[in-house]
Amino acid sequence: MCALAKAFNPRQTPVIETPAAHSPMHLIIAVLEDYADWYGHVVRRVFYPEADNMMNPVPAPKSFAGWREHTLTHQSLDIGELDRITKIHKDLQNFSEKLVSESFRDNRRPDYEAFNEFSNLFDDLLQRLRRVEADYYLSGRGYDAVTGLRNQHVMMTDLAREMERVARRGRAFSLVMARIDDADALHEQLGDGFDKMLGWIGQGVLTTIRTFDDAYRFNDTEFLMSLKHADIQGAQRFVDRLRAYFVTNPLSLSGRPVTPSMSFVVAEPIGEEDLTKLIEQLRKDLSKAAQDGDAVVRYEEVSPLQRFLSEGGGS
Repeated sequence: MCALAKAFNPRQTPVIETPAAHSPMHLIIAVLEDYADWYGHVVRRVFYPEADNMMNPVPAPKSFAGWREHTLTHQSLDIGELDRITKIHKDLQNFSEKLVSESFRDNRRPDYEAFNEFSNLFDDLLQRLRRVEADYYLSGRGYDAVTGLRNQHVMMTDLAREMERVARRGRAFSLVMARIDDADALHEQLGDGFDKMLGWIGQGVLTTIRTFDDAYRFNDTEFLMSLKHADIQGAQRFVDRLRAYFVTNPLSLSGRPVTPSMSFVVAEPIGEEDLTKLIEQLRKDLSKAAQDGDAVVRYEEVSPLQRFLSEGGGS
């Protein structure tokens, strides 16, 4: 859709000078280039083991360790995101070693499902590394300081890229939108404690979301979770995990318990929708969900097809 083409692209920012040899930008570019080369070596060794006549795994790019050490030393990236990227890096290396070993041992190509899973993991790593590169261009504006989640400066760019991948590959992808109910009254009641409550919500999201998923804070009191490889049922399971976290890790401010009410909606986009209109529709559905009951956490399933049918479009 045209909305994807018009989505903000951080690469359209003014051109900067060539980065210094040990700058974060230079290091992340080196990692991206080395990983592209690494993937090519792995593919050749998996599909044509007889050409290399060896079963040794392809070593992980050394530049990754250098970039990670620099990032830890200079705190140039949110530590939670760095941990998530490091885990994917390790999982990818283990996966590649398994594929190479089995290909050489059995003298056959890997199953399509196994290699597709490996490729998806590689795509997830590259997407995160490229997003770090974009965040460097944006001078660190990619994260919300209060919650630790990603913020709305980068949300639409990230989602547009994910929707494009869904349209191209057809793999499962879900969104969960959440909103704090009666936020204005709660803000007046809590005062400075309101930000502590937001931090508590952010911690709950980061604790219960999977390593390769993303979460954003936008419009101050709204949150959007981007769940890769997850259908509607997977998204609902995330909501259940988050609800359980809130119950088992209650919030207390000045010795008093605080139990904010939140409303949730769940959607499984098909990748061809106008992203802006989709977000607007989810917000409308969220407002509708907030009018029902007094549950601490509740959600309502929505999908483009269900909405189409419920409005009589399929009759």
